[in-house]
Amino acid sequence: MVRNPAEEIRDITRTRLLIECQALAESIRNGDLEWESQLIAAHHRLDRLPIVEGSERLMKPEWENAHEVFHQALIANCRSPWLLRLSRLLRDQTARYRMLSLHYTDGATRDVPGEHRAILEAALARDVDKACALLQEHYETTTRNVLAHEALKR
Repeated sequence: MVRNPAEEIRDITRTRLLIECQALAESIRNGDLEWESQLIAAHHRLDRLPIVEGSERLMKPEWENAHEVFHQALIANCRSPWLLRLSRLLRDQTARYRMLSLHYTDGATRDVPGEHRAILEAALARDVDKACALLQEHYETTTRNVLAHEALKR
């Protein structure tokens, strides 16, 4: 079955949220000082790096790497190799959409560092529901931004 890009990104986002919210919930419940330390360190690095460079708003590779490390740190303590493996697969599939989102979105309309900070704070507060809701909004905002751009091209 051939699907259009809009259907694909919606499906990937829904599936990623099912997997990663479960992994995040388990990671928070299993959270310990080592997990907190790794998460804070990952966020600190991510928060200090610029996201894009140049007038073409190209994503900086250093930021993309730090972004991946932060999202991995969020779910690292879930203790399920399958959830972690599926999360990596889905993250890889959404990378191209994330790059499009940053390339075509006006940085003034979205506070990506603030989104990451809020997710971090909810995770450290052990607020599973809030952390998952924030993660969902974070991913869905990216999806909406990409779909808005794709609608302009049609």
